[in-house]
Amino acid sequence: MMSNKLLAAPAIGIALSVLLSGSAIAQLAGPARETFLRVSLAGCLSSMRQNHPEVSAAPARVYCTCMADKGADITTAADLAYITEHKTASEDYRQEAEVLATSCRAGAGSK
Repeated sequence: MMSNKLLAAPAIGIALSVLLSGSAIAQLAGPARETFLRVSLAGCLSSMRQNHPEVSAAPARVYCTCMADKGADITTAADLAYITEHKTASEDYRQEAEVLATSCRAGAGSK
């Protein structure tokens, strides 16, 4: 079972990693969305292994897949521009990511 202490940090970190890797995304559609999903999933799984080794692979994959999918749905070009400029997510984006994290934790078998 996943820890209730998992926060939205993976989603924010994922957005930052996409930007800092040189793959800035103008729109999250088509190939750009696929890139976001691929990079997001890989970044989240890596973060889970490093920061939450107590979480087994299957629930971690469910959680991370959810975060990537839902993160792609809420992330706008304006969010990415803000992150690029400030090297951190806006408070609004963080709050949205926290809501996603709660939903994704529930879907992965945690409360």
